[in-house]
Amino acid sequence: MAREVEAKFQVASEELFDSIRSAGFVGGYAMAASETVPQRDTYFDTAGATLLNAGWSLRLREKAGSVLVTFKGPFIDEHARTEFEEVITEQQADALRAGRLQEVDTPAVVTALRHVGSERVEAVLCVDNVREAWYIDAPCGDGEGSDGRLGRVKLCFDRVAYTSGGDDSAPAREYELEIELQDGDEALLRKMARSLAAEYGLSPHSQSKYERGIELLSVFA
Repeated sequence: MAREVEAKFQVASEELFDSIRSAGFVGGYAMAASETVPQRDTYFDTAGATLLNAGWSLRLREKAGSVLVTFKGPFIDEHARTEFEEVITEQQADALRAGRLQEVDTPAVVTALRHVGSERVEAVLCVDNVREAWYIDAPCGDGEGSDGRLGRVKLCFDRVAYTSGGDDSAPAREYELEIELQDGDEALLRKMARSLAAEYGLSPHSQSKYERGIELLSVFA
């Protein structure tokens, strides 16, 4: 189990990404080493939204030839929540897609099973995301620290398309800006979140992509 520390912002258009990219700095720290990776997330839940109602989400992520399963909890505070995540085999992924969670013996899925019990689980939401990621290394101001850094942050420009499970209708599309602490002091992420909010007039939000997609598409309405 890990502790995920992040901040999220809904943005209106691609122009906001252009502005941040052009500035090249967030909170006084330089952006570097960008990469763009398409990824597909499939979220699973019961017909009665057992996980959603409890603030949890079970996700299968496919990107760059790898498959990961993730079970995330509700936010503990403004920026942090618990997370179970591991790489799984294609055979395990097929079992998850078919709702056979008992065949996927990983901490993420075993924990999810404790929440859903004997209820059937199926795919309820797909999220296709073209993620452009930048990395920001913040040096220690006083020269302390074994690696000379205060921490590292991942800044993600997400171009998101939501569709409900098994639905071929046109997707709901949005832009989201996400910053995630890779390592170091949580104060670094809070500083960068405040800087982005102030400079670009953004308001943070705590909805996961699962919660956001379910709301936009009225999946359980």
